[in-house]
Formats: sequence, structure tokens, C-alpha cells
Amino acid sequence: MRVVHNSTKKLKLTKEPDEDWRDLAKAYEQNQDYAEAMEAYHEDLKANPAHENSWHRLMILYRKEGNLKKEWEVLNAAIDAFEKIYSPTGKKVHGRKVESISRSLMKSTGLTDKKGKAIYQPEPLGKWHRRKLLLAKKIASKK
Repeated sequence: MRVVHNSTKKLKLTKEPDEDWRDLAKAYEQNQDYAEAMEAYHEDLKANPAHENSWHRLMILYRKEGNLKKEWEVLNAAIDAFEKIYSPTGKKVHGRKVESISRSLMKSTGLTDKKGKAIYQPEPLGKWHRRKLLLAKKIASKK
């Protein structure tokens, strides 16, 4: 990471080719430059939308700013991204026997109901859906 100073004496960090956007965002957060940190997290999510921590840090930064509307948008985008990741692709990877054994195992361990529908959401979706309920209450109480 290079540190560059501009004419207004504001600290400006630039990304080297071998660095990660998350590292840059963490550096901005440590310097309490939250707008730049959010921008870096957005860039990281463009490159890797499956990075849970970047979504989480964005939500936290918008909450620190008091921008609940933007936090709501980021939360919904994160849920959409992870639901796409966890949705079935439709192509069969295993044979019928493996699928049958897998369904039986899931039912016997209590991870699915009698019809084979999943009871629990994979993380972080469960956590984010709970957060969405709390955020909706918070937004409603501010109105």
C-alpha cells in the first residue's frame, strides 16, 4: 500500500496490484475515513460478491453513519447475493442413490422437514434475516 498526500493534507491510500481491497478498506477504517472505506468495500464486492465480511463491514459503517436506508439497501443486496450462491443450480452432480441417502440423512438429523424442505438457512443468511427484522423495527421507530 502506498501512502500519498494530496494538497489538502488528507491521507490518500492507493491500491498496489498485489493488494486486496479489504486490506485497503481496513486501513481507511483505522484512519477513520469511512467514506473511502465504504468505497473500497464496494470495489471488493464487485470483484468478489461472496465475501461475507465485506458485506458485514459495509452494514456496520452505514450504521455508524446513521444511514439506515443505505444499510437496508446493502443488507438486501447481501441477502440476494447469498441466496443466489446457495440456490440449487439444477444440474445433478450425484446419482440417485447418493441423493436418496443425502435426503434420508438430512431428515434423520432434523435439517429438513418431512417433505425435504430445509428448516434452517445457511449462514450468513439466517443472521442477516434476523438483522433485517431488527433494522425494519428501527426504521419504523424513527418515522
